[in-house]
Amino acid sequence: MILRQTARLLTYIAFCLLCIPTCLQAWLTSYSRNDPCPIFTTESPYERPFLWNRERFIDKDEIERQRYVDQRWFISFSPFGQNANSTRNAKRQIIPLGDINGRWSMLPLLFGCTPCGQSLPPVLVEAQQALYPTLTPPICDQPLDPLQDFGFFSIDLNYRKRGLRWDASLRICNNIILNIEGGVSDICQTVSMITNLTDLVSDDDTFKDPCNPALTKANVDEFLMNKLREIADGICLDINNFHLTTAEDLRFNLIWRSIRECDMIINDFADLYIMPFAMLSGSVAIGKEPCANAAWGLSHGNNGHHSLGGTMGINFDWVETVDFGVEIGAVHFFPRDFRCFRVPNDDNQQGIFPFTTDVRRQPGWNWHFAAKLGAYHFIGLLSFYFQYVLMQHQNDKYCLKCPDGCFEPWVLNERSTFKTQVANIGFNYDICPDMSLGFLWQAPLMQFYSYRASTIMLGLNIFY
Repeated sequence: MILRQTARLLTYIAFCLLCIPTCLQAWLTSYSRNDPCPIFTTESPYERPFLWNRERFIDKDEIERQRYVDQRWFISFSPFGQNANSTRNAKRQIIPLGDINGRWSMLPLLFGCTPCGQSLPPVLVEAQQALYPTLTPPICDQPLDPLQDFGFFSIDLNYRKRGLRWDASLRICNNIILNIEGGVSDICQTVSMITNLTDLVSDDDTFKDPCNPALTKANVDEFLMNKLREIADGICLDINNFHLTTAEDLRFNLIWRSIRECDMIINDFADLYIMPFAMLSGSVAIGKEPCANAAWGLSHGNNGHHSLGGTMGINFDWVETVDFGVEIGAVHFFPRDFRCFRVPNDDNQQGIFPFTTDVRRQPGWNWHFAAKLGAYHFIGLLSFYFQYVLMQHQNDKYCLKCPDGCFEPWVLNERSTFKTQVANIGFNYDICPDMSLGFLWQAPLMQFYSYRASTIMLGLNIFY
């Protein structure tokens, strides 16, 4: 009966946590499609806050109790590697990384009105005159291939990230912990293949506009597809491989937790301790950002935005068996101004845009839910944990600094959301009471418009 009542209590608490509104401050996820759930240590979440007080609860012999000294600080150094080459779209189809914002559509480069003070480069003017000879710019409401083959590029990218991260914690008082995280990383994103999908369409199946006989496969190839490099140079877009090494965002976390003994479990089964916790977090963008004209450029953090967030959750620890924890929350990103930012001037454009303007970007909120199951010293001095993380980024808001009716910033707003699900699988072995070695694998489960990246991390963890 007691076990049944306890199970009902735990189910009720977990249900309440799932119902917490997402406007609450939460654990600090990232405004980054390539690394939305960054990890900074191989240590199990919530485990060390228990270790710092566990000597109060476990009745061990003197030799074993030496492992549970009243530790006040923790630091870890963790080299890691991350790779990806694909993602998924809204239809759950696996697509190349270069198509994450849609296949590059070349025909819409000729559409729309020209913003004030700007002009199309000669190569696009020539293509406009050849492909739409009977129309006078601005060219609007022209049909495109619904299959996104005729006049489209598909781009395969290889993403690689290597770096070293550190994580430091100080127990200020019994229930308050200050944590700082940072690192340095190297990102390399290279083009493995650019596929001209127009060439893959047979002459009989070629998309045709009955009102425009000049729009043929041969003409599109000649004036657009075969001149990608010349077009990119004309609109000042760098399509070379991207490579940048810089510091990652610096993160600060202020953690409150309170460990409480639960007397509803039969003593012969296991002692249960419950730890509710909350964490207020912030990040400072200190790394160098890629050039706005770098087509494959990626940020090493929150794309230059500072953020504020936190965590609310609870952890249940059955001493000498397993522990289980859940958390939920959201992250807010502060707005930032960008100069010469690429904005579409026609709602059919995707992947590549011919014009730039100054904008103010307000990123949408991140929210996440995480659940973790761990076993401390389940085989000798080896500990294990598994954590599931679900994270979603809401729509951004782009505002023009100088209003111009030719630009369509709402297109960027609608395409800015992304979602990811990952599993963190970690092992840590205590080589001495004050030091452990760790291994962690962040495995991709399901991604929508975020990188399907797999991360391997090694860790040296030191306690005192």
